[in-house]
Amino acid sequence: MMRLPGTENWDPVQVRRVIEFERNVARALPTLIASMAPASDYAEPEFDTNIAPNDRQFALVRAAELAFVTDQIELGLEICVELLQFRYGLPKTVMQAVQWASIGSALGRVKVRLDASGAQISTNVNLESRDFIDLFKIPWPETASQTVSLARRLIPAASASGEANEQIRLMPSQVEGRGHAAVAMIELTDEFAAALIIDGQMTRNEQSIRGLDRAPTKAELNRLQNSLFETFEASYLKRINMMRRTPMWNNLRVRGNLIDWSLLLFWISRLRHKNRARATGPRINELVFVRDLARKLAKL
Repeated sequence: MMRLPGTENWDPVQVRRVIEFERNVARALPTLIASMAPASDYAEPEFDTNIAPNDRQFALVRAAELAFVTDQIELGLEICVELLQFRYGLPKTVMQAVQWASIGSALGRVKVRLDASGAQISTNVNLESRDFIDLFKIPWPETASQTVSLARRLIPAASASGEANEQIRLMPSQVEGRGHAAVAMIELTDEFAAALIIDGQMTRNEQSIRGLDRAPTKAELNRLQNSLFETFEASYLKRINMMRRTPMWNNLRVRGNLIDWSLLLFWISRLRHKNRARATGPRINELVFVRDLARKLAKL
């Protein structure tokens, strides 16, 4: 395993302090919110700190990412498990639910299933058996643009959860009105195409673009898969390079995720798939880091 390039000069003592600070934030927020409740909009008789939205989950995500990018894999996994075990309650917002499901899927403890009505999240966290139970549902938003944006975030987690034809069943023909167009648009995204290609399939749109009236060959699938991953990886490289150029980088106060969870989940999906792929690609250190981390997590 290697570190994310650009973190080599980070002071190990400062890294530990920031990680512990973020974990303390997660632990302290319920008490802090409760103490502020009488003066807040939540000052109601039925107020419950387990319902009020807060930053607990994202604090743990920041801590886990700091651990992973500085080659502290076991610590990163420990923090992720802490996040998943409901110690601080279930996710309170859609974006928290997406992040929670992504991390859970990466660790093999959460399954995401998409259908025409939304995303069903199931888990075996906190259970002794390996059986998964349905936990909560994320319905598709009202607008097409919001639906597509949410789906692009959830598809990688669904892909890492199992076979695409089992985890992604959109079937836009079952959706009426504006929802039909929104769900149909999901099938045009690169994320949807990548999920199917990892599973050895190609979308109807991709087949149409390539003028295919037959099932694609393995070589055609490989070329398209490589092209899609190059697009995802280029986006991650651009974002990391921008983050490293800011003064906040050396102070460990970066804005944004240090890890591209969608890219990581697609690599995990490739490695977990029945046609187990080798995690190979351009020898760019940032991308090597992602692939190495995917190898670790795919074995869980």
